[in-house]
Amino acid sequence: MRKWPLIFGIIIALFVIFLTAEFFTIQKSAPVMGVTSAEATEKVKNLPDVQEWLSLFSGLNHISPATGGRPIIEVDSISDDSYIIHAYEQTFDHMATFGWYSVNKKTGVVKKEI
Repeated sequence: MRKWPLIFGIIIALFVIFLTAEFFTIQKSAPVMGVTSAEATEKVKNLPDVQEWLSLFSGLNHISPATGGRPIIEVDSISDDSYIIHAYEQTFDHMATFGWYSVNKKTGVVKKEI
């Protein structure tokens, strides 16, 4: 009969250990926040040279009065540590690249590639 308090105590101790281990596991595996692909694209759009290029598309619906082209800035590819962003002008019959940029997923640092 005296074993029941011992067994009950062991069950409570194991339960507390389980809850503590579960809490620390959750804390350790919390995701590290980084830059999303949409944020990476916005970072490129806000660069001074890109802003100057975008100002050339001053026509209706952001179309270039000179070429009839439209600016496009989009994620071209994703690697383990960065987004590759392509900025280009799309016209009726061709595409003209303005630049390529990489944006680090963790830090958000933008580098012009070409």
